[in-house]
Amino acid sequence: MTQQQTVDADVLEVAFVPTAGDLAEAMHATIHRGRRPWAEIVMVLVLGVNVVAGLARHGAAALLGTAGLALLVLVLGTAAYRGGPGFARWALARRAAREPHLFAPMAYRLGPDGVRVKSADGVSRVPWSEVARVRETRHLFFFELGDKSSLYVPRRVLSGLDQSRLRRLLVARMGTRAQVKETDGR
Repeated sequence: MTQQQTVDADVLEVAFVPTAGDLAEAMHATIHRGRRPWAEIVMVLVLGVNVVAGLARHGAAALLGTAGLALLVLVLGTAAYRGGPGFARWALARRAAREPHLFAPMAYRLGPDGVRVKSADGVSRVPWSEVARVRETRHLFFFELGDKSSLYVPRRVLSGLDQSRLRRLLVARMGTRAQVKETDGR
């Protein structure tokens, strides 16, 4: 977990070793990219109202049974949604011994031309035009590339000053596609 400083104000170089927590947060951000929680809630409510209305015609017993089943599904679904990142951290920590390449050192160079990524797989370059969006979460700066690709920089490896430098660099290069905050990232 090291970070290298550069003298160029338009360039930020970051080197780190991913942790199971970093990978779990990146997976969570990938799964939930573009989702709108309110839309999911409205969809479930509309579906629930339709089911209850249909069953209400068949009597109170069917309605109470359906309500109990719906409550059980809601509780289990909420537990799975909330517990998912914790389970992912545990599963990734177990995979560390079997798949050490997941936890190989990473080095990013964010500059005027884009992002250069150096990893165990080699060196790749991503121009800013290929970065669809950057979101700052509580734990990561999450770069969305195309439909399913992504990059991330853990906030834990950046000092407060470097986080501010990265935010300024992202806004300068990406404009409104950079969803970053000068606050704590929530």
